[in-house]
Amino acid sequence: LLIVCVVYLYDQQVRLRKQLPYNARNKPVKILSVVAGENLDMTEIEKSLYSTGITYNLLSYASVNQDSLLAELEKGVTVLDISSHGLNGSFRLGNTVLPASWLASALSQYKSLECVLLLYCNSYLDQHLIAQSKAFVISLVGDVRDTSCITFARNFYFFLNKNFDYKEAYERAKLHLPVDDYAKFVYLDGR
Repeated sequence: LLIVCVVYLYDQQVRLRKQLPYNARNKPVKILSVVAGENLDMTEIEKSLYSTGITYNLLSYASVNQDSLLAELEKGVTVLDISSHGLNGSFRLGNTVLPASWLASALSQYKSLECVLLLYCNSYLDQHLIAQSKAFVISLVGDVRDTSCITFARNFYFFLNKNFDYKEAYERAKLHLPVDDYAKFVYLDGR
């Protein structure tokens, strides 16, 4: 009778997992946020992640460059968040402007990377290039306010912490955006 009860409970657990709207994550989320804009305040995101299982590292405007970005990616980053300024196929990294092709080439070397947020205006132009690194890529169509990007990122990370997969976290985070920026956040699943 005990064995029958154990088998029944296990079966019920499997059925319930299938009904949940999210998938359990095999490894912890490790975020690298690269803030290339000198006026962006990311403390709201950092505060929201204090009590979560997410590891969050911020490379600020003053300290970010190609070498520091690559050094941080070596540490097993699963999500890369670039909050920057886009410039027709390139983006600003600290005081340097880099082509998106450089980023795509660099990202293809890191097998732990699963998701990239390109939070700079018109980053959808770089989306296909970055998706070649086999990552889930979120980008922007047109101009988007910094507050909308911060709101999206904060909610996206909140749902990742609740074990939602990238697409589900993306869809739920968009629900918290102002109406005029809602349609400007797009994704491409390169995985």
